[in-house]
Amino acid sequence: MSGDNSDNPPSGRPYPFPHVAIDRLSPYRAWSGSRLTPATIETPGVRSALDYVEAYLAGRPDPSSPSSWKGMLIVGQLGIGKTHLAQVIAHRIIFDETSKIRPLILDSPAGDFATIYRTTLVGQLDRFDLYNRLKDYYAMVLADDLEGSKATSGLAEGLRQGVYDPRKVVEHFGLVESALRDQLRRHLLRVTEIANFSKAFTLALIPEHEQSVWEWLQGRPASKTLQQYGITTLIDGESSAFDALNVLAFVYGRVGYRFVFIIDEFDKLLAGSDDRRTQLVKQSVERMLNVFIDSNGLVVMCAMPEIQQSLPASTRERLRTYRLAPFTTAELGQYVHNALDSEAHRFPAGPIAYIEGLTSGIPRQAITLCGQVWGRAERDQLPVNNDLVRTVVREQYERSSFQDVRASVRQVIQAAGLSWKADHRLEGVIVDFWIPLWEDGPGVAVMIVGSVLQQEDLEEIGRRLEEAPRLEVILVVNGFLSAALREEAASLLGRQPLVYEEEPFNEMLRGQVTATLRRIESTTQEDHMTTLRRHVDRLALQQAYTQSFMEQMSGRIDRFGGEANRRLAFIERGISEVRTPLPPGASQRLSAGGPLPEELQWHFDRALTAVQALGGLNDLFKEAFASASPGLPRRRLASRALFEAAGVAVVFQRLIESFREAVAEWLRTAHRDDEPRPLSREQEERLRLICRTYTTTAEVLPLFQLESLALTAAPYATETSATEQTSRSIRRGEAAQALDNLGDRVLGAALAAARP
Repeated sequence: MSGDNSDNPPSGRPYPFPHVAIDRLSPYRAWSGSRLTPATIETPGVRSALDYVEAYLAGRPDPSSPSSWKGMLIVGQLGIGKTHLAQVIAHRIIFDETSKIRPLILDSPAGDFATIYRTTLVGQLDRFDLYNRLKDYYAMVLADDLEGSKATSGLAEGLRQGVYDPRKVVEHFGLVESALRDQLRRHLLRVTEIANFSKAFTLALIPEHEQSVWEWLQGRPASKTLQQYGITTLIDGESSAFDALNVLAFVYGRVGYRFVFIIDEFDKLLAGSDDRRTQLVKQSVERMLNVFIDSNGLVVMCAMPEIQQSLPASTRERLRTYRLAPFTTAELGQYVHNALDSEAHRFPAGPIAYIEGLTSGIPRQAITLCGQVWGRAERDQLPVNNDLVRTVVREQYERSSFQDVRASVRQVIQAAGLSWKADHRLEGVIVDFWIPLWEDGPGVAVMIVGSVLQQEDLEEIGRRLEEAPRLEVILVVNGFLSAALREEAASLLGRQPLVYEEEPFNEMLRGQVTATLRRIESTTQEDHMTTLRRHVDRLALQQAYTQSFMEQMSGRIDRFGGEANRRLAFIERGISEVRTPLPPGASQRLSAGGPLPEELQWHFDRALTAVQALGGLNDLFKEAFASASPGLPRRRLASRALFEAAGVAVVFQRLIESFREAVAEWLRTAHRDDEPRPLSREQEERLRLICRTYTTTAEVLPLFQLESLALTAAPYATETSATEQTSRSIRRGEAAQALDNLGDRVLGAALAAARP
């Protein structure tokens, strides 16, 4: 297909595409490409959502609901661009010229909302800004009280305009301050039935109590002073955390400021097996929507499409839904044109259309593939055409050899206790694996093929199947399966094809094999004793395979150790390149309690604890040696998945330790003189490079697959209880809070510690 060739290969230029087409919702996270910000293609859904945000910021009424605004629900499948749109909205709101917007941003919530509030949301508040807003609100209450008299009407207007300090007005005119604060407290009780918040915010206006109220609002225990006023409970439950957020939105809204709460992956808030807890969160979310809307605030939620069915009708009525669609060929072409600018003509329309068809226009996949194709063209000075696209796809997605794929398939079959034959000929066609119900009986075949990228690839598979029309076939694709051809392939086979690189491949293959054999078995005329005998033989094969697998464990651990050491050496070399050597005689002028200031050390200790706990490897080893049911084989300590999980955990732990050492050395260098002095630009840039090195390395390690990797190590284990599932969910949430944006948080803490 040479018709889409360009005359000349692309010339060298800065890489214009994102290295990883995955956005994170954080105003502090830099984009990973060479440009300052990723391009935004205004598809109809995106344009509609942005128009609504612009209307909200401008104060224009919502045409569909002129009496009040609604929240925003952005839905779409994985990779469709929900997070990117949320980023664009956040950027627009943060840099709004009115400066009366107060955004709260929540990226991929994990754990209960009380934990999210304490660890993520309250840290985005400004203590003194909150104090000033409370003072503004107090001024409004006082103005309402003074407005009834002609003599004080001008004073009331001055209070509303912020000309006069309400406390000085009270003091000057001898007003009864306690009565006014009681009036303020009654106002605050309109939004929450919990008196603690109204009491606390009223006390915050008294200078000697302001610090105690702020600490309590952060989730800490109430001080003795606050307890004397009846504030004794913690903000430690999901309802109280939502209440705290609602009161803040209410206060800010009443004084002309607007609270905007943007939540990515909102559906994670509702995740979990506890139906009672899920129902409570749904009720709290609906109440939050009502308070935000009544206070002229805005809630923006991103979620998978299924969320719409799980929300109550009363909640959906308070939301405007924006459904994002895949790129069309023209929209993908526009993205490429924006990214390449003057070089766009070197990426012709033919390959763009081809990539759109391969990926079904899913932005994450399409943009990633465009970037990979362009990178290969730049590197090797090649023209961009469909042939290059296919070459790149095979290079990127056919990473496993056919021998590795065959070994994985064979392992799944053996683990299931099934008999099999490799490279077996059936009805004129050779299949990679034949799995019969019994010798010379019916069964299911497994065929392994390369990437299915075009119609010709699918037609070749069809020709092979025509030689055995009655054969039950499971197709395994070692590479990329074109989204445009997936359903056609499923229709040809009678079941969905399996892609080797898609997780969880082993479970899906085993499920298809056992389901097909069970269906075939149900159609055979076989007596029950024969069926029972075959199942007993299958269990014996499973046990024999388990014992054999255990014998191979020692050698695998040795190989794993060597690979882990090689990876660690590579990471430590990268870290050492950005370290600054200590000058001769430099003193370790830091806190006496350790090599790092307390706050910095806390960040690293919390991260290391999260890595150790996340995979649950310690629990897995303990459980493996616990008593098991007689005759039930267990192989938790002998699986590739377990070795992978252990390897990731060890590498990530060493990465954090090396990061900590590099930051400690930077701090010692910054403090080498006894007299404090401002940091130089070079020193700040060196620290940023250290933190960026950690972030870019950490992003490629599949840390949050640890738990699933460890769990797949135990296909014969008993079912996970609801308590265990909840525990894992909590552990995952705490780890996410400890590890997300660690580089950014360490950067801020280290700069604060180093500056005089």
